[in-house]
Order: sequence, then structure tokens, then C-alpha cells
Amino acid sequence: MIDDVADSHDTNEGDAAGRWWVYRRDTRVRRTVQSLFGPASRHGCPVLAPEVQLLYKSAPPRARDEADFYAVRDALSPAQRQWLVNALELTAPTHPWHLHLNGS
Repeated sequence: MIDDVADSHDTNEGDAAGRWWVYRRDTRVRRTVQSLFGPASRHGCPVLAPEVQLLYKSAPPRARDEADFYAVRDALSPAQRQWLVNALELTAPTHPWHLHLNGS
């Protein structure tokens, strides 16, 4: 998944560096490269933010992806949860995870 950070693009909008990550499965989903890294990241060892990991795991989810979703969803902050909801609305509007993100 970290390889998809290479899908970032230079733009004149956004953060000072102008670097944006664009989800290759749906280019409407994007965020700054700086915001891609999760709380477990440390210098030299980046970890992808959990909501971004779950987006990748959503298409199509395997049994282990479902297990990861249920293990992580309650630990997502409101902002992380909302980002995932918004991304899924764009990429998979009928995805079953919507019920568990909106209703839990």
C-alpha cells in the first residue's frame, strides 16, 4: 500500500509542498501526502493511516480485511471515520461497511 504514495501528484493547491496522494482506483479520493501516515509512524518507519488502509481493504474485502475492519473501526477518530465514510460513498456507495460506520 505504501507504494501508492508514489501516486502523489505535484499541485499548486494544498499543503506548502504541494504534494497530494490520489487513490488510483478513484481519483476523486485524495488527501495530502503528509496526512497519509498513521499515529504509529516514526522517523524512517511510516505506517499508513488506518482509514486509508481500510479503504484499500474494502475493494473487495477478504475475510482478513473484514476482521481488520471490525478490529479497527471503533478506534477510528471521528475525523478518520468520516474520511472513510466519504471515500466509500465515492468508491462503493453500497458497501456493507457503511452500516457499521454510520450505525455504530
